[in-house]
Amino acid sequence: MEPSGQEAVDTLRDLARLRRATRHSLGTPWFPLVYFGALTMASALLLADGPGAAVIALWVLGGALGMALTRRHYRRRAQQRGVIGRRRTWWVAWAMSAGCFVAGVCGGILGGLAGGVIGPMAVVSAGYVVMGLQQRRPSVALAAVPAAALAALAAATGGSPQFAELCFGAALALAGAVLFGVERARR
Repeated sequence: MEPSGQEAVDTLRDLARLRRATRHSLGTPWFPLVYFGALTMASALLLADGPGAAVIALWVLGGALGMALTRRHYRRRAQQRGVIGRRRTWWVAWAMSAGCFVAGVCGGILGGLAGGVIGPMAVVSAGYVVMGLQQRRPSVALAAVPAAALAALAAATGGSPQFAELCFGAALALAGAVLFGVERARR
């Protein structure tokens, strides 16, 4: 028995609804925003008084720990909800981590402190846009935009690179907290 055209349309509509519901059940990426926002604020404070090598060590150790904790967080959430995110999202996250490190070191060599601070901000902002587009979730794509705008405003108004980085980290952490609240409210 062949399905009618309307049955086929209804089936496709149901599949699209199920896909949206599944994507919604994955939740929002609040955890990495909060963790890496806090790490960014710690980095800004260390930049104000500490040597560049200390900042690099903080990011190598803190970044690796952050990726491990983020992986654990999402693995546990997948077990609780029965839905696993896309593997390619992890490739983007690892590329963002490596890109931030390279952008920070190279930016620091080429543009001094300001270059070392601005480079990773650009990588994070672009990375969240890529993840949001790949996941078809505007909230993810726009998550780092307020942080980038606040950091740019801080820099444009004569703030130090450390202050711009502090603003960026605070806005990332705040965006993560807001996404966490939205996720909790939807349950």
